[in-house]
Amino acid sequence: MNKSENESKYWVACGALWVAFSILLGAAGKHILMADCAEIRAENLNTASQFGMIMGLSNTAATIPGIIGVYISGVILESTGSWALVFQTAAGVLAFGLVFYLIFASSKKLFD
Repeated sequence: MNKSENESKYWVACGALWVAFSILLGAAGKHILMADCAEIRAENLNTASQFGMIMGLSNTAATIPGIIGVYISGVILESTGSWALVFQTAAGVLAFGLVFYLIFASSKKLFD
C-alpha cells in the first residue's frame, strides 16, 4: 500500500466519523429540544382545559420577540459594532423573563 492509498483511507475514515458525530449530535439536540417543548405544552395543559386557545396565544406571544429581536439586534450592531452588546441585551431580556416567570407563574387552573 502506498502513501496516497493510506491518505485516502484516512480521509474516508475521518469523513465517516464526522458524519456519525454529526448525526449523534443532531439526535441529542433534537431530544433536548423535544424535552423543552414537552415542558411548555405540559404547563399550558395544566393551567387550562382549553389547551388549544392557550397554546395559540402563547405561540403568538412567543413569535413577536423573534421578529422584533432580529431588528433590534441589527440596530444595536450597526450603531455600536459590538456583538457583545447584542448578547448582553439578549441575556438581560432572558433574565427579566426568568424573574417575571418566578414571580407570577402558578399552577392554578385559569379556565374551566
